Amino acid sequence: YQVIAHSANSPIAAIRDHDRRRFGLQFHPEVVHTPQGPQILKNFLFRVCGCKADWTMEGFVEREVAAIRQRVGEGRVICALSGGVDSTVTAALIQRAIGDRLVCVFVDNGLLRKNEFVEVTRLYREHFGFDLRAVDASAKFLKRLRGQEKVEHAHPALKEILGDTLGVCIYQEQVMQIAQTVGSMSLAEADLVRRSSAKYSGERDRNRLRGKFLKAAEQMGLKGAAREETWMMVEKFAGFGFCKAHAATYADISYRMAYLKTHHPAEFLAAMCSAGAGFYHVSAYVEEAKRWGIEVRLPSVNHSRMEYTTELAANDKRAPMKSGQALRVGLMQVKGLRIETMAAIVATRREIFTTWSADKSECLPVWLA
Repeated sequence: YQVIAHSANSPIAAIRDHDRRRFGLQFHPEVVHTPQGPQILKNFLFRVCGCKADWTMEGFVEREVAAIRQRVGEGRVICALSGGVDSTVTAALIQRAIGDRLVCVFVDNGLLRKNEFVEVTRLYREHFGFDLRAVDASAKFLKRLRGQEKVEHAHPALKEILGDTLGVCIYQEQVMQIAQTVGSMSLAEADLVRRSSAKYSGERDRNRLRGKFLKAAEQMGLKGAAREETWMMVEKFAGFGFCKAHAATYADISYRMAYLKTHHPAEFLAAMCSAGAGFYHVSAYVEEAKRWGIEVRLPSVNHSRMEYTTELAANDKRAPMKSGQALRVGLMQVKGLRIETMAAIVATRREIFTTWSADKSECLPVWLA
């Protein structure tokens, strides 16, 4: 690869392999505060890579629905729902493909938000029309979490692997450990199981690994349903489990974000809006600020910085999040405003304010008042 661009803080901002027409970018043109970001993406995709803008959401839905129908045939599907976007979209696609042959399951594990189980259940049944089995297992989950209910394992060997997670297979490492310990698989075979059934080279490959696992499990003393359930646990959890380091990192980030949201809601939302990241569009965070009773102030040449910031609220109602802060929309949200212009506005305002402070003038310039 040849380096074809650099920046002030990155010696390798862009690379290319001219012969194979492969290119790489070392920054984020998709975020809102990158100058000419959309144009960079268009140039890269259409002029450099020669892609065509023929993808549509409708086309994606049609292809997926057709693929689901082909795979399911005349069978039925059970879909576990979490209340989140991913599983809900999955269920909606499957329902469009096979109709009432889809059965959805939504379980309250006791750690959902207040009234979430009731509200999500109503949404699934009334809005989406899912054939839903809503299970309130909160008491059982919480008892296990507190150590008030004994966790039973299908085999003593599973206790060492699943003990820390109360008998539930959560991490990808656990999937591989069970495949090795119970299924007598090699590391390569266990890794293939970890990557889920979607990554098998074919149905024959899946059946070979399943047969090997069940045979080894039987030799260890697992019989009948317990043996089959252990394989199903390994295979199904492999489809959506994360490695332990990834899961722990997300848990740590979630805890920190929950703390900031609770104790510094205005600052938290200002950071989310400025980052140009997050799951939702910035407008969703602005509406959330209003819902929390945080005053939202429009972009101002007199007060806004490039990013979103917080200011003292004029009327501190302190409800419902007890912030006492207002959210000032940043100049970055003004369409068509170049980053150089934003920087010039902020720098000029700072210069005028500094000059006023040095002169000890008795009054502020009108636009700083």
